[in-house]
Formats: sequence, C-alpha cells, structure tokens
Amino acid sequence: PHPVLQSFLAYTLGSLQDAKAVPVLARLATNSGREVAFQASLALGESKAAASVSALKSAWRKGDPLVRAASAAALKRLGSRPSRFSFTQLVSSGIALAALGAGLSYFFYR
Repeated sequence: PHPVLQSFLAYTLGSLQDAKAVPVLARLATNSGREVAFQASLALGESKAAASVSALKSAWRKGDPLVRAASAAALKRLGSRPSRFSFTQLVSSGIALAALGAGLSYFFYR
C-alpha cells in the first residue's frame, strides 16, 4: 500500500482510541516509511492502551529522530518513558570502557 494511505489509516485508527487497533498500529510503527511510523506512533499514544508501551519503545529504538520524538511523546502521554539505553548501546559502552581500562593498565604497569 501507498505510504500516504498507511499514514491516513494510522491516523484514523488512532482517532478511534480503541485497544483493538493496537496490533495494527504496532506493526505500522515499525514500518520503514518515516511518515507511516511517525503517524502510527502518535496514534498508539492516542489509544491509551497499556499494550502500546512495548510497541512504542520498539519504535523509539528505531533511530529516526522524527519517529523517536513521536514515540517519546506518546510514551509520556501513556505515563511511561523510553528506556535510556538500548542493549546495543550498553554492550558497546562496556566494550569501550574495557578497552580504555586495558589501555590505562598498560600505560601504568609497563
């Protein structure tokens, strides 16, 4: 389907504020199209369903700034917040700290 049609579908489903629409909106929130994912994230916030939180956190991790902003706003509306660190960020930070520690150890103990 065309991205404009998908965006309109997400907007319409969100305006219904029905929890039955959450699975469809969750699928649209991880869409590769920026506008579709943005509109679906906003619509998930409008649904006021607790099941929307995991889908919004998944969309927040997507990386696109527009989708992240919409997901964060929707999560705030639902009384939640995006996790500060993703697992990937945590692992890469740990590896960087280990490398830094190894370098400092080498420098001080050689």
